[in-house]
Amino acid sequence: MINRPRLFCIFLIFLLACLECLLSVVENNRCCYAEESTDLMWVGEDLKVITTASGREEGAWKAPAIADVITRECIEQSGASGLSDVLDSEPGFFVSPAEAGNTIYLRGMPNAALMLNDSVPTGSGMNKNYNSINPYFSLESIKRIEIIKGPGSVLWGADALTGIVNIVPLTGKDYQGAETGLRYGSGDIKESAYFRWGGEKGDRNWFMALSGGKGAQADEETYNVVRFWGSGDLSSPVSPGERYGSGTADESEFFEFTGNGGFGELLKLSTNLSFYNMPYTRSEESGEIVWEEVNQALSGFIKLEGSKKYNFSSGLRWTAYMSWFDTATKIVDLDLDSRDRVFFGELVHEKNVWNGNGLITTGVSVRQEEIDDLPVWDNYYPDYFSSDNYSFLPWWDAYDYSIRTTSAFGQYQHTVKQVDMWIGGRWDDHEQSGSNVSYNTGLSWTPSKQWGVKCTYGNAYRTPVAKQLQEEKTDMENIETLSGQTEWTPNKKIQMDVTGFYSRLRGGYVEDSAIGLSEPINRDFYGIEFKMKYSPVQPLDVNSGISWVNSSGRDVHFRYNDYSYYENGQIVDHYIDIYEPYDTGPEILFNSDVTWHINKWLSARLECRYISEISARYLLDDEVQTYDDVWLIDAGIRIKDMFRWKLNADIIAKNILDQSYLQPGIFGPVQGEKFSLELKFSKRF
Repeated sequence: MINRPRLFCIFLIFLLACLECLLSVVENNRCCYAEESTDLMWVGEDLKVITTASGREEGAWKAPAIADVITRECIEQSGASGLSDVLDSEPGFFVSPAEAGNTIYLRGMPNAALMLNDSVPTGSGMNKNYNSINPYFSLESIKRIEIIKGPGSVLWGADALTGIVNIVPLTGKDYQGAETGLRYGSGDIKESAYFRWGGEKGDRNWFMALSGGKGAQADEETYNVVRFWGSGDLSSPVSPGERYGSGTADESEFFEFTGNGGFGELLKLSTNLSFYNMPYTRSEESGEIVWEEVNQALSGFIKLEGSKKYNFSSGLRWTAYMSWFDTATKIVDLDLDSRDRVFFGELVHEKNVWNGNGLITTGVSVRQEEIDDLPVWDNYYPDYFSSDNYSFLPWWDAYDYSIRTTSAFGQYQHTVKQVDMWIGGRWDDHEQSGSNVSYNTGLSWTPSKQWGVKCTYGNAYRTPVAKQLQEEKTDMENIETLSGQTEWTPNKKIQMDVTGFYSRLRGGYVEDSAIGLSEPINRDFYGIEFKMKYSPVQPLDVNSGISWVNSSGRDVHFRYNDYSYYENGQIVDHYIDIYEPYDTGPEILFNSDVTWHINKWLSARLECRYISEISARYLLDDEVQTYDDVWLIDAGIRIKDMFRWKLNADIIAKNILDQSYLQPGIFGPVQGEKFSLELKFSKRF
């Protein structure tokens, strides 16, 4: 049987390549590759620049995607202590605290957005919850955060199901000089310090940033399981008499280094190194058995990239990187070490055609991922900690695997007066799941400087999770999304946009840390996102956003091994069927903040957030638990150039009403953010 999507994608890439060759012969017009204006005079003079959508700088509205940008100025003014604070203010995003970090929801799906740092994926194939964008990720090296909503697999490959978040670092072109700072607080970060330095000389530039510190103590609750596996041959657990005691989790520690250097456009070198040690406690549903876990992660990358124009209209871009994600997990007294390595190379050719009104992008890439000692659990290990278990240990096994993905992709963008159109396709040959085809098309229309309309349609795939690798071959998850956006900017005081989307997830999997991997599911997602910026008078800025998301489809189905027993000298597993509602996070999210620029040295900010109720079901619960909705209020004051010493100070208060609320964690409820006060001082040299 002919695979029509695959045939269409291969034909599209072939057609674009042939068109490039033909136009390079017959076209002698001067075009503006790299030197062309970013053409930002669209829909209220949008000055936000984005590179994630097509690989080159362009205005967010002209980008071939539903796109937005969070600038450095916005990050500093918000007083955010981490990336989760920044994303929580964006419509469609919800960052939920979990025992070992954060879970990032976008458009109703957890951990389904592709997270990039300097265009390098930060996640790990070991577990979709593993990500170097942890609660302690430093904001001091960030130039801007680019956000794409909707599938983004055509240029970025698998795992961009609901969107892309790309952290663009500062370079020596953006930042010259040096700065150091300190932060003290009673929230997630107890104390931290940073130093950054950048410069530019001729066609050379450099930048580096160092940060580190300690996080708040994970939990005031003491744990009572102090030993279980013991130090023997792991054939049986330690006796209940040795199993229980008392202890308290230590403070977290973290460190990060970011550096980059450029030698013109021909060669750019960048790197990132991140380490964190995060102790935390967990408990089973009743809360009677509590144990400690420690999660350590050492991650980072080294990347080389460059570009070269070989005539006025054409050029090449190349990228090569190696990234790593090493974890060391301690569960009570069991140590598990895993290692993830990714090697990636990509070559992209760009050509401007039709007097600069068209852009053809074609490329090829190879990605090799190697994972060692990946633990895959087959049991719900908290069940085994009870005092009536004398003989059994939860079963797990360590897997090694290596997967190569070869890709070819192409995209064409064309401008006709006020209309921008694009179409693209990507073919991926994945060793584990065979060949897959991604596609993306859409258009944006700006009939006037006050109005803009954009529509996109595309699909994306997700690579298999760890448990799927036990199978000989498994299909990738596939999502198709239709999005529409309207933006209105009647004047320079107000800008608003509304976005609607509909997504179809097919063959999706849910990975539950307690149960394992679900059976494949099909679900539909739909929602609306609204965003407004308003400056009624010059000293005041108002930013508001609201999002609503819903999902329909069958409940998630798990086959769970609830207990095992001996029969005729062999271990026999007993299975039951468990059905859980799909976790979409909160249905409604709202945030609004007002910033008052009192003068050029002093500003104040007040933010209000609303999180609607959340439903979750845990393994041993007979009914779905509902977590109440909550209103949260944060406030901050920013002082610049104190005493004319280039000394800045920020005072940030979070949850100033000290609302007590719970949110769903992995094994049970997690306490939401309590009242906290943070002080930050920075000095520019």
